[in-house]
Amino acid sequence: MAILNGLGKKIKMLRNARGLTQEDLDGLTGLHYTFIAKIEAGKKQPSLKSLAKIAKALGISLSRLFEEKQKVPIKPPLNKLIKILEDRDPKEVNLIIELAETIFSKADKLLKQKGSRQKSGGGGGGGGGIRLRYNGKE
Repeated sequence: MAILNGLGKKIKMLRNARGLTQEDLDGLTGLHYTFIAKIEAGKKQPSLKSLAKIAKALGISLSRLFEEKQKVPIKPPLNKLIKILEDRDPKEVNLIIELAETIFSKADKLLKQKGSRQKSGGGGGGGGGIRLRYNGKE
């Protein structure tokens, strides 16, 4: 079942990344959307023929569905970010990069702290907000 769950999650992630609904995938594959939902939930074992249809509809090779590591397709959001930044001053672009790095660094630390608190049974609680600095000022 773990393999089916992983495969289903991968299909769902790829479908969502392409902005497709289960009904859209139904139309592209000929597989009923309820069957697709069950595949994504790891409750149905699709045939190789069904997986080939899904892979083709998602624009990937069948083998990619079985790859261990899967990168999240970020092209559409990345293109949107590029459009936003295109006409900005280079200093502003650098500021956005610094802000993003700070946000992700703080978020990673908070997630690690939260994970260790949950493992040790400690409570949540206060104070872990994200503070941003620009030119040395908060």
